[in-house]
Parts: sequence; C-alpha cells; structure tokens
Amino acid sequence: MTESTDPNAAPMHHDVREKYASGHVMLALVAGLVATAVGLILGLTLVNN
Repeated sequence: MTESTDPNAAPMHHDVREKYASGHVMLALVAGLVATAVGLILGLTLVNN
C-alpha cells in the first residue's frame, strides 16, 4: 500500500487547503466567540455559586 492510497497518511503539502470561503471563516469566528462567551458566563456563575 502506498502513501497516496493510505487513508491514515498525513496530507501532502499540495493536498492542504490554504484558502477558505469567507463564510466559513466567519462561521468559525462566530462559533469561537459564542463558545468563549458561554464559557466565561458559565465559569463565573459556577465559581460564584
């Protein structure tokens, strides 16, 4: 079995995607901000109770 057909092999440099759609970047940013806010709120709430 060669590296190119092995599903567990690491991707080669030319297989790695370097440009992403702006909508996907914004979705990841919003998800990160929501997760940060929820974590901060829950963390402060649980520590103070």
